[in-house]
Amino acid sequence: MKNERIIRRPAGRPAKIADPRDGAVALLGAELQQLRCMKGLKVEVMARLTGLSIATISAAHSGKQLPSWETLLKYLKALGIENPEDWRPRWDMLASADQRRAAGIPTNPAHHGPRYTRMLPSRVTSLEDFALALSELRMWRDNRPYKTIIRLAAAAGFPVCKTTISNVLNGKTLPSADILKGILHGLDLSPDAPETAQWLDARRLVQAGIMRQQRQQQHQHETKINLPRKAMRTRRAPKVPFFWRQPGTSNHREGNEK
Repeated sequence: MKNERIIRRPAGRPAKIADPRDGAVALLGAELQQLRCMKGLKVEVMARLTGLSIATISAAHSGKQLPSWETLLKYLKALGIENPEDWRPRWDMLASADQRRAAGIPTNPAHHGPRYTRMLPSRVTSLEDFALALSELRMWRDNRPYKTIIRLAAAAGFPVCKTTISNVLNGKTLPSADILKGILHGLDLSPDAPETAQWLDARRLVQAGIMRQQRQQQHQHETKINLPRKAMRTRRAPKVPFFWRQPGTSNHREGNEK
């Protein structure tokens, strides 16, 4: 037993967990990793069960890129998920046109199964809802690049820049009516489309809510300022040292005279 050596293998890198707040693809990656952990399966075991490489499985967990439908289907079947085809509508919404063509989506919409319903402008009640619904509309258009949206908006007479589009989709600001028309036109919604009118109504609703909130905050601030202040305490004058007092008083200290 003395000649036996204990070999300690270095610990592997910690698994990177996708942040669901980074988007729908990151949310899908986080759910896949959570399902694997619930089954108690390691990445190496998943690679053996699915026939996929460890790098492919790790990429699906990272949430940075959407796995192919073939990869996702093998992954779900290895986990024993019932009816893995039910994940197809959600994957279709996130996949690009090339990925959907490679997956061989049925041409008949009836064969697609239950579709994911995006958030419509009629359900928008806040700035966060507005940004979420507009982001889902962009995902519905194959995650259309900003360059394409800018080009189509400029051609329609509603110029918009990349920073403005990013701020609107991230819920940082509420767009003006013209900017909103430009973004919608870049997402294949013409100014005369019925849904465009719904978006403009949703924008007015959100703007009214923001103005109402600002007025309430201003009223609270003014009320706080006008509150009666507590009576200020009268500060006593500092005691003057005895050798500073005026000469001729009883408290005046005469200097030592020689």
